[in-house]
Amino acid sequence: MILDFHTHAFPKDLSYKAVTSLAKRARLINYHDGSIAALRESMALAGITHGVQLNIAVKLEQTENTNRFAKKVLDKYTSAEPSIIPFAGIHPFDPDWKTWLHRIKKEGFRGIKLHPDYQRFFVDDYRLEPFYQEVARLGLVMMFHAGYDVGLPDPIHASPRRLANVLPLLERCKTVLAHMGGMYLYQGVLGLLCGRNVYFDTSVALSLMDIDTAREIFRRHTPNQILFATDSPWDDQSAALQYFRDSIAEGFLSSEDTERVLWGNGAGLLGL
Repeated sequence: MILDFHTHAFPKDLSYKAVTSLAKRARLINYHDGSIAALRESMALAGITHGVQLNIAVKLEQTENTNRFAKKVLDKYTSAEPSIIPFAGIHPFDPDWKTWLHRIKKEGFRGIKLHPDYQRFFVDDYRLEPFYQEVARLGLVMMFHAGYDVGLPDPIHASPRRLANVLPLLERCKTVLAHMGGMYLYQGVLGLLCGRNVYFDTSVALSLMDIDTAREIFRRHTPNQILFATDSPWDDQSAALQYFRDSIAEGFLSSEDTERVLWGNGAGLLGL
């Protein structure tokens, strides 16, 4: 069993437009067209059995449509093979954020995705404390984009320093910091975040960073707190999985730790 903890897909009528627009903005290559069908085909080709599909409510008025699509995915594909497990989208400054969180939990979602750069909030804004507390109380997994975003330059809304400022709150939640804890800001990750009670995912960052730095993050943060992920369609799932096996698993991790990263850690978070 292999779980990719960070993938994206969009409604069929929007997927091509969404993916091409994002690719152009961030100067990225997309490895499939962004549809659910293409994501499942990519997963099957890579031998990935489960994938967390992340949905982002960039604007307040997008929450309803974002989660309507996510609920369709939840109902249709969570028990399919390969399985897709969608996270709901929510903006933490939505006036109805508490109602939305309870609805998300009631409808069966296991987590939420936050992208501080797209949603334009700083992770250590004091006004977010009640939001984080409610997420923790409900037991939802909370995934953050962390670090630099190639499509959205400064300011960086979720830097290691800002994340460290709210670690006492984030450690009470099931918190995942994407892109090895902070895209392109790995010295900050090593100095401020490693060893704390939050998870990192490997999406995109692992194959772009210096291998010695990657291994040092695995060493300091331990394989118990790291999740295999690709950020598909922005990385090739087959290639990303092979790279993890060749650069990290082979000769560096035990078979037990490799299994934890590829499946056990994420399955535990999601209650699979």
